[in-house]
Amino acid sequence: MLKPARAWLLALGLLATLSSRPLAQETPENEIRIGILAFRGWTATEPHWKPLERYIADALEQPTRLVPVTLISAGPLIDNGGVHFLVTNPGHYVTLARTRPMSVLATRKRLVSDGTLASDFGSAIITAADGPVRTLKDAANRRLAAVDPNAFGGFQIAWAAFIEQGLDPFTDLAALDFVGFPMDRVIEDVLAGRTDIGIVRSGLIEELAAEGKLDPARLRVLNPNASYTYPDSLSTRLFPEWPFLALAGSPASVRDRMALALLALQDDALRLRYGLRDGWGAPQSYHAVEALLADYAARLDRGGTTARLVPPALAGAALLLVLAALWRLRRRPAPVHGIAPNPLADAPPDALAVPLTQREGEILDLVRLGHSSKEIARTLGISPKTVEFHRANLLRKHEARSTVELISKAAPPQTPS
Repeated sequence: MLKPARAWLLALGLLATLSSRPLAQETPENEIRIGILAFRGWTATEPHWKPLERYIADALEQPTRLVPVTLISAGPLIDNGGVHFLVTNPGHYVTLARTRPMSVLATRKRLVSDGTLASDFGSAIITAADGPVRTLKDAANRRLAAVDPNAFGGFQIAWAAFIEQGLDPFTDLAALDFVGFPMDRVIEDVLAGRTDIGIVRSGLIEELAAEGKLDPARLRVLNPNASYTYPDSLSTRLFPEWPFLALAGSPASVRDRMALALLALQDDALRLRYGLRDGWGAPQSYHAVEALLADYAARLDRGGTTARLVPPALAGAALLLVLAALWRLRRRPAPVHGIAPNPLADAPPDALAVPLTQREGEILDLVRLGHSSKEIARTLGISPKTVEFHRANLLRKHEARSTVELISKAAPPQTPS
């Protein structure tokens, strides 16, 4: 893994190298850009979503491009107009929507292992099949791996399942390791004995098995009776599937056509024609997601575990991804067919080079708007003490001695068109 300083140097070197190269081809002026959360890494994620890119381009008769995002990089890309639409997990959506205007156009209907389409999902809590852990309560004093504390299917849903069993992953385990994307790494760590227990989103075990990369018999799924009807491996309650989000910069006419195009994918023949495995249905309620996140935030505020939440290697990797995406989207085309131009070329390079956690980005946006720590705490549903902790981190990362200096050094927020 990259050390933080080395990740910074590589990222800045990448930006300098790219800046010296001529532009291979200019971004189409009316291009639609759709951000996709790449929880398995982009190499594994892109083939799954590429058919949707082709379908949208045909249905809307406009050039369309997928943009890989992570839990950390999505916010800066949204703020700088790098994407017009976003597909991500519901917890990430609820968190982003607290400070960024967006609307749900459709909810994903994912192809599951019995050949049907499911509009909900959960988490699988796994261990080695020949290991000593057999129940969730056996996890006490064991080592657990997950991708990220802000991963909804990759940690937060399972956190709630542990709490229901009387275990708190932050205090009752021997170690809690956040290993970052791709999520496949969690399964690799379990099988290699580097951790006792792992958390992955439902469907990943079956997907890896279908790809010939995993023998499911090598794993034991804990709490397998969470559902007697859901076909994929599951240890938890179910929540609504991923939303397809329209961001503030997407014009109403494009949003309307996009929503109609997505809902049309309930037609089996149309999905087959484009090689699409998943469909899309009317937006579901994400109220249960909001309730879980509120409980989770309250736990973090009580426990003081924030310092463990973002591993440096993950922040460095996300920084590389953000810089690469910013380079690909750096040209500012004139608005055509109602698509907003890309303002990234005007963003201060120094500000783009500062990696922030998702929460730090949210707090920075509200600091720019002049909100006090108490006001920010009320807006985000956290304690003023937690806000002050993140404000101190923002000052340190930007090498600022005051809020005024912080605002002057940080990239200004983009005004939605």
